[in-house]
Amino acid sequence: MTGEKGSENIFATDTVRRTFDPVLLNFLGEKAGIPLIIITPEEVRLGSFIIDLRMNTPIGTPEKRAGSIFNDVEERIRNHIQKNFPDFPTNISKEAINNAAQIVLINPAGASAHGIEIHGDNINDSALMTTPFMDMTKVRMASAISNIPESELKHLPGTDAEWRTIILFHEVGHTSQTPYDLNRDKLMSEAGADQTMLTLEKEALERGIIKTPGIGEAFMAMRALGSISVLKFHGDHSTGPAVQTPGEDAPYNGSGETALSGLKAAIEKIYSKVGFDVSGPSDAVDVMNGIINKVGDIPENERTLIKETIKTIQSKKYTLDDVNNMVSQMQKNLSKDTKAIFESALQNAIFSNGAEILDNDPHLKYETVRHMYEAGDFDDNLIGKQYAKEFLDAAVKYAPGYFGIQNSPEPKPDPFKRLGADATPTPPDAPALTPKV
Repeated sequence: MTGEKGSENIFATDTVRRTFDPVLLNFLGEKAGIPLIIITPEEVRLGSFIIDLRMNTPIGTPEKRAGSIFNDVEERIRNHIQKNFPDFPTNISKEAINNAAQIVLINPAGASAHGIEIHGDNINDSALMTTPFMDMTKVRMASAISNIPESELKHLPGTDAEWRTIILFHEVGHTSQTPYDLNRDKLMSEAGADQTMLTLEKEALERGIIKTPGIGEAFMAMRALGSISVLKFHGDHSTGPAVQTPGEDAPYNGSGETALSGLKAAIEKIYSKVGFDVSGPSDAVDVMNGIINKVGDIPENERTLIKETIKTIQSKKYTLDDVNNMVSQMQKNLSKDTKAIFESALQNAIFSNGAEILDNDPHLKYETVRHMYEAGDFDDNLIGKQYAKEFLDAAVKYAPGYFGIQNSPEPKPDPFKRLGADATPTPPDAPALTPKV
């Protein structure tokens, strides 16, 4: 397909055509291979109405409710398309407009793409794309993806405009994905778009559309930094192991559900380790109080036993070993169901303690992941181990000061040569019944 054919696929206003290099627009149309409407978030915002992207709260018109704002943006997108592209060859689905409106309002970058399939053959016939905000800088984009403050990110290659271009390459990857594809496996759909981004980046460099190499790799490093988190968990956008970046062996090619299971198992092990180290007898007491106050179907004799154990623990300052012995003795007299409730609640308390500490202490997070990686704590979970490796490598290269890395250690070895669909993560070890102090 030639650049001219690519141009025929692009439906954009004069504003968009003045904003973006026509060679880039032709390239996007060529690679999408279907009619493609491109709009900027600025074209469909509510006049002078501004969205504070950091807080995701409206400013300037506080009397408007969120639902009304969303409906207004949907209507503006619909009117924009009808006014400017009356000859577009397919109808734009309600789902596509809904998706674009959500992204314009809540996505830190503002970019999206939604394929439109009208013949029932699971092949898109057209697509709607929104570009990044035109004032979006590379550090702001990288910060939104990585959860790292803008001022702490270092060595990001390329210009702001090139990062916006890389984002568009990712969105082109979505233009071939039908709603069925997205609903079936969101993480692998995002991974496919990321892989398209890297492929188009390579070709764009060869054709002179962008000048700076390594932006896509830096983008994937930001994904890695954002993946090891609880308070700002990125979920289906944690695509790292499923995307092959330069220098890596073949990527994970199984289901997104399995990949997320591996990531969550690694996160639980990381955060529980720290939570276990800082938790003490009071946490066990809090858990027991929670059980007797909130769980209604515990037999009365077991409820009495738990109350008596709490009273004994609180009667004087016992050592941790003494508390462990008391809790162990109590558990011997609990039914299987009540014992399971206690263990689950205690594990949740330990994990929550770890999350509160690690997501507010970057240095401790980095050192915890590093020590666990080097100790082989992830060897029973290759997917989780790859997430940990990519996190560590990205921290060293792009945010050493933020993570308190004094001397950049050697990059971690690749934990696998090929991680296939049959690589199933192993759940973390069951925690001890009472935490340490």
